[in-house]
Amino acid sequence: MRGLTSTPTLTAHEARFKENGWKKATAWDMDTIYKRIIPRDEHLRISKLEIFDEFEEWHMIQEHYCICVAVNDSKGVFKGFGLKELERDTL
Repeated sequence: MRGLTSTPTLTAHEARFKENGWKKATAWDMDTIYKRIIPRDEHLRISKLEIFDEFEEWHMIQEHYCICVAVNDSKGVFKGFGLKELERDTL
């Protein structure tokens, strides 16, 4: 997608949504989601699949993908909707 190739950071992804009228936007890279949200037992299951020789490759690849959740919600119906609030600076 043309717009995504010019959006190099998570903050830029969030800003792209907000600049286009979305009230709130949160973006997380897939490696952060894997490390902070996916349960430990699922990590163990994934590690047994032997997708890669080294899991460093897995983490490097996942840093290149993200999920961005954006909502317009003037009444607060979707309060708490989306990914868990995580502090980026604690990663």
